[in-house]
Amino acid sequence: MIKLKNIFAVILPILLLSGCDDGSTESSSSMNIFIAADQTAFTAGEAVEVTVTAENPTTLPIEFGSGSSNCQLSAVIRIDNQDHSMPSSRPCLADYVVQSLGPGEHRVESWIWYGEILVEGELEHLPTGSYEIRGVAGAYKSHPLNVEILD
Repeated sequence: MIKLKNIFAVILPILLLSGCDDGSTESSSSMNIFIAADQTAFTAGEAVEVTVTAENPTTLPIEFGSGSSNCQLSAVIRIDNQDHSMPSSRPCLADYVVQSLGPGEHRVESWIWYGEILVEGELEHLPTGSYEIRGVAGAYKSHPLNVEILD
């Protein structure tokens, strides 16, 4: 009988502590980001439509940044192991809002990109080669999409 009491004394705290968990495995920081381009091989200066989609598959709201209410998503180009912001010619409102997605919501933004990057305030065409681009929503990034700038 004493052994049973000892076992119960060890198991009871474990059972009580496990009752504090709500059983949820959902993370409030799970957001899906996707990037697409209407063409993945083009010459620098050629218009390419880039589309970034962000979706919140969770049952919790996710805040991912602050800034313009209509330019919440962006993209980066990977060059020499560094991400460079992808310039776009879309007009962004100068308002300042918390950027977020509610449970199950998604947001899609598109713009035209000409195979350029911003270097010291000047737009420069990328040289011929292969590049990775990623969609961005705050700290969240998509898987890379490979694009090729042709001669």
